[in-house]
Amino acid sequence: LRLRNAKSDDEESHNEYFDGRKRVMQTVLQGKFKRPTKMSDVYAGSLFEKPLAGPPPPTMTKIMDFVIRRIAPGLVMDLGS
Repeated sequence: LRLRNAKSDDEESHNEYFDGRKRVMQTVLQGKFKRPTKMSDVYAGSLFEKPLAGPPPPTMTKIMDFVIRRIAPGLVMDLGS
């Protein structure tokens, strides 16, 4: 987990990741399942205490949906909850 205004063990890499961008966080998860697991049984997402400023514009949503479905055809994307 990397947060924009948090201290880092690698300040150079941290600053390079955030500088000049509107990014506020990065989450990276790496590991290995103990037994074979279908990706359709895996859930990932984020929960926020406050609603986002609003959904992305419809054109952006269509582009995101198209690109993500090429990578992960079984994905269920919900930007409105």
